[in-house]
Amino acid sequence: LAFSVFNGKKSEKISYRTFANDVLKAANHLTAQHIRHQHVALLAQNSYSWVVAFFSILACGNVPVPLNPDVSKDTILQQCERADVSIICADTSVISDFESLCATIAMLPLNSQTCATPMPLNDVYSAEPDETSLLLFTSGTTGTSKIVEYSTRNLQSFMEDSQVYLWDVHNTLLCLPLYHVYGVSTALTCL
Repeated sequence: LAFSVFNGKKSEKISYRTFANDVLKAANHLTAQHIRHQHVALLAQNSYSWVVAFFSILACGNVPVPLNPDVSKDTILQQCERADVSIICADTSVISDFESLCATIAMLPLNSQTCATPMPLNDVYSAEPDETSLLLFTSGTTGTSKIVEYSTRNLQSFMEDSQVYLWDVHNTLLCLPLYHVYGVSTALTCL
């Protein structure tokens, strides 16, 4: 079991095999759209689809740029420009708002990015240790938010250090925002 996704009073159980298959299907879709080696923003609330999109972005050699969906549209557009974002994977509820505001950044609905066939495993991108794997924005409590660049080595180090605390943990409730370093790194560690 990889995920228990709660939809109201029901829980959908998702295995690691299903999760990996969903990621590879989404990655194949991104590849078919020629979305490789780009900065790709994620603009959505925490969800299973968000996690699938995050890993599919990485699988294609792209750099995910998780954004806070609760800040102003102007802030999001400024962050996209500063992070050199070329495409935004977003909840369908926000796509129409941004398509009219930004003609230079493509929009891709978060739940629509799947192909019928998964990407072959030998096509999955393998990043170098010091290569940029993630761009996150700080909260901006002391002024304008800043971009923080995380390498594969940074993320791996966090996961290795966190395993000590998660050794006997069998279930984890994801309540931290995935656009925040602690939320996304904890999710990576648990997986």
